[in-house]
Amino acid sequence: MVGLFATQKGINYPVFTAQEDIIEAYGVDSVPINIFLGRDGSRRETEKGYDEEKKYKMEEEIIKLLGEKD
Repeated sequence: MVGLFATQKGINYPVFTAQEDIIEAYGVDSVPINIFLGRDGSRRETEKGYDEEKKYKMEEEIIKLLGEKD
């Protein structure tokens, strides 16, 4: 279901469905939710829900994070 949603929305970055341990560790309280991690593993941004406007904001965040140096 997640993969189909990503394909339909043109999302071209990795997505996954978290297991209970990840849900608890990151305090997931809504679906969909996008949690962006820096290269060092720290939580940088959280986006709850989805709409086309958020898609562009998320893409900008991904580009920013990918540009960070270790």
